[in-house]
Amino acid sequence: MTRLIIVGGLVAALLIGGLGPSFAQSPAEIIEQRKDLFQVNRSAMGGMKKVFDSGGELAALVVHAQAIADSAAELPSLFPVGTESGDTKVRPTIWDNTADFEARFAKLRTDALQMLAVVESGDRSGAAMQFRTIGGNCGACHDEYRY
Repeated sequence: MTRLIIVGGLVAALLIGGLGPSFAQSPAEIIEQRKDLFQVNRSAMGGMKKVFDSGGELAALVVHAQAIADSAAELPSLFPVGTESGDTKVRPTIWDNTADFEARFAKLRTDALQMLAVVESGDRSGAAMQFRTIGGNCGACHDEYRY
């Protein structure tokens, strides 16, 4: 429960703070903001894994899937030109393949929202399959765009 509160609080703080780079933010601040959102995703994936490993209630997946969907909607805006160096592990191919990079986040968002529909249906095996799909999205993007 504590993890749910932390993830939810972090997402809320980022949303209230106005996600996306502002003109007043330095490249280092934008990089930190996107790292924070990726941490939300890591925590959400870990939370979903715990639900499956423990045989927990599917309803516990909702907050995690929503956190991933929300961050996937915002993350593409946190890769403006000028944030390719510094404390980051991004490959410069992000800026060469912007359409593909953004499409991957759109797919991640769609798949996270699909998890919500699967959870609502009560289909545990479908939710497990959707969890693997979401994880596969993350891994494929890392393979292509992260050192």
